[in-house]
Amino acid sequence: MKSGEAQKIPKQPLHNIWLGDFNRHHQAWDDLINLHLFTASNERAAEFLLELVADHNLVMTLEPGVPTLQALSTGNYTRVDNVFCSSSLVDYVVRCETTPERRQPKTDHIPIITEVALEAKKRVEETRPDWKRTKWKKLSKKLEEELRELGEPKEIETEEEFWERRRDWKRVIQKLVNDEELILKTKMTPYQRRWWNKTLDKLRKKCRKLGKKSYRKRFEVNNPIHEAFRVARQKYSAEIKNAKAEKWAEWLKFVDEAGLWDVASLVEKGPTD
Repeated sequence: MKSGEAQKIPKQPLHNIWLGDFNRHHQAWDDLINLHLFTASNERAAEFLLELVADHNLVMTLEPGVPTLQALSTGNYTRVDNVFCSSSLVDYVVRCETTPERRQPKTDHIPIITEVALEAKKRVEETRPDWKRTKWKKLSKKLEEELRELGEPKEIETEEEFWERRRDWKRVIQKLVNDEELILKTKMTPYQRRWWNKTLDKLRKKCRKLGKKSYRKRFEVNNPIHEAFRVARQKYSAEIKNAKAEKWAEWLKFVDEAGLWDVASLVEKGPTD
């Protein structure tokens, strides 16, 4: 941020929001219960961040003392993540708080939700057919009825007749695809998890409920809610792993010769979400 290139960027009317895992401990944001973290070396490391915050006229929007990480080994809560924004944006921050119940399995960081009241263009949501929930029996019956109305099948003798029949079939298929009573629609999103299922939905809700209770009782180390939350997270994590494996195996069954290149590419890249 202090490089020559960074200094060329106009500071006004731009607004800054800095957020993430800064991995710095300081009394300005850490809970005083973690006195063992306020060492001389940690203080010096945090001073550089504080200087940058002051230079860019930023304000910490996440309330001091709110933990953002629970160590998996010790269970201790600390503050390594933070949120800073331009002083000119502070009045537009609707909320900035942690949501312990949304913490994912196999992660020690607690999600932070920040809402800023700024106007933005709304994106038109596109939809696509949800083939998983398609009513196939009704669709097949309706397709037979529509094709029957086109007349008895007969041999195509001319090119004009071919294109005419093609237009008729396309019209029928398009009509059925657009019938939302037969083929339900789902929103298109790049973040969609095709392996997601209703079982995971229930387990996620259970984890969030237990996570909220566990966070509230974080100072009661021996409270049984912590063990219940740990067991629920482990089960949730295992089910996610199984769902991914089943979806992968299902997809491989229908891979054709051309799709083998996609398989090879995915295997080389390694596992992702």
